[in-house]
Amino acid sequence: MNTKHKIINITRSFQDYPDDISYCFNIFFAGCDHDCPGCQNKELQNKEYIDYTTEYMTPYDLISHIKRNGYVFPPAVAFMGGDPLHEYNISFVNKFLSTLSEIPTIIYTGYEVEEAKKRIKSNNFNYLKCGKFDKAKYQEPKKTKDGVWFASTNQKLYNRSYTQVSNNGFFSFR
Repeated sequence: MNTKHKIINITRSFQDYPDDISYCFNIFFAGCDHDCPGCQNKELQNKEYIDYTTEYMTPYDLISHIKRNGYVFPPAVAFMGGDPLHEYNISFVNKFLSTLSEIPTIIYTGYEVEEAKKRIKSNNFNYLKCGKFDKAKYQEPKKTKDGVWFASTNQKLYNRSYTQVSNNGFFSFR
């Protein structure tokens, strides 16, 4: 797959990868059909969205970017959005996952786990966070030495075997 795909933004974060030591590259995609009330990236629902940070990359370009700009290798990657599993993005995500398995990866999606399983073609990811943001179940998202809290208590974290490893929007590192 040499076709370049639209990446809206690449940022670094210590909060978005669920362990107590890793920082990650947050990769933001445009395109989402979930329309969650209170969405923090509403503009990214539109798959046509672009801004001054938008880049066009192949999965190999993204891997090179991560290797060039990581403090250590492999840093972690968080695919975010919009929704990385949206039909507009899924081909890129699957190619990335099948290309390089040594990069710890989490996929943030609004889909439930059964739908995510249908879309993801490789288990070369470490975590999958599923569930639409629910404004009525909001909690402060944060990461401490003990664990990570997601933005709403209905969101669930799964490992690469699709086993749920969180409870009530919280994943414990211990």
